[in-house]
Amino acid sequence: MNVFEKQIEIYLEQLVDHLERQLHAAKEALRRYRDHHHPHPDHRPHLAGMLIGFDPNQPPPPEDTMITPDVVTLTTVGQAVTARIIKFLDQKGNPMPSDFVPPQVDFSTDDTDGKVVKVVDNGDDTATVTDVADGTATLTAKATSAEGKEITATGSITVSNTVSDKPVLTSMQVGFDDGVATT
Repeated sequence: MNVFEKQIEIYLEQLVDHLERQLHAAKEALRRYRDHHHPHPDHRPHLAGMLIGFDPNQPPPPEDTMITPDVVTLTTVGQAVTARIIKFLDQKGNPMPSDFVPPQVDFSTDDTDGKVVKVVDNGDDTATVTDVADGTATLTAKATSAEGKEITATGSITVSNTVSDKPVLTSMQVGFDDGVATT
């Protein structure tokens, strides 16, 4: 093999190397494009969590109203708050995308006899929690993801009714009248 043939062989090897790198880069760009526009089911966001919030406003508040996440303290018998899911989270803990359609959410409490709070599942992905008496309770929200996985969120409820300065009847005393009028 002469020098010229050797140079052609080296050039062709370099050209093949370059073309292989270009082909690899093109395949990687195509894969990224497909993942972005048609993600593999394992890479798409899927429901993995949710957060409960307690809202003292009835009906739902304006968008700029602060909703307390996870915990609420009720201080007056009959006081009510609305519990709702304030965030649905994906498998990475990020909020679900805007096109996400949330599943039906059902609410329940560990205070099954209703001695501390009365919880009414409103059927619209909210629940009304009403103060009954001092104590604590846990509110649980359950939903099933599109993949069939049960997702739960909990919120803590503390009921600490404040003592009023108004007189409250706490006991009575029986008296006997002998029927004699006094002047």
